[in-house]
Amino acid sequence: MGEDGLAGWSDAQGRLCLALALWNGRDPILKERLFGLTNGEGNHGEDVKELYYYLDATPTHAYLKFLYKYPQAEFPYARLVEESARRRHDTAQPEYELLDTGVFDNDRYWDVFVEYAKADPEDVLMRITLHNRGSETAVLHLLPQLWFRNTWSWSPAGRRPRLWATGSGGVTAEQTELGVYQFQYDERVQEAGGNDGGIPRCCSPRTRPTPGVILVSTMPPAATRTPSTSIWSTATGRP
Repeated sequence: MGEDGLAGWSDAQGRLCLALALWNGRDPILKERLFGLTNGEGNHGEDVKELYYYLDATPTHAYLKFLYKYPQAEFPYARLVEESARRRHDTAQPEYELLDTGVFDNDRYWDVFVEYAKADPEDVLMRITLHNRGSETAVLHLLPQLWFRNTWSWSPAGRRPRLWATGSGGVTAEQTELGVYQFQYDERVQEAGGNDGGIPRCCSPRTRPTPGVILVSTMPPAATRTPSTSIWSTATGRP
């Protein structure tokens, strides 16, 4: 996913969706999807203005790996639109890319790795690993987002699915065709070396790795177990 979610995952019909949102504390909006220009805005047509990479995937989707590079400074939305518009009538000019804005100078950015792994066909784990590539402490907020695609409004007989919080801090999702899924996490923290600690407010630079955020799978008892998706993440200052 890129248009409707960052590093997203869904069932085959795109009914139940899970994706990551980010915020560096400076952008006016959450980073919930990839930013790009329409055909009329770009000097070479439609163009995504981001740095992202699909690193690995098995045919069965048993394992997936994605990398997104998120600037620590405010994302230059307006500058990308304005400079691309200036070049629009001169196709001989190169496209104005995100790297051209200088927002990645001095390595002031986050590497955000997102991995999905299946414990079994109905049990999916999501791991988010953060690397501060800059030389100074920086703050990055993580917001995994879960939602149902609106298919219930297609017909008068459509049934609206449900999402509700559970007492353990997770979310239960119920849909007529999919059944019931449990989304669970653990607020324990794990630094790069694997030691647990408290939930941090930021991650230190590469020269001083400190604990990050970890969201770890906690499965219900086998007798009551329903299909589940668990989320866990780690953060580090190491390059």
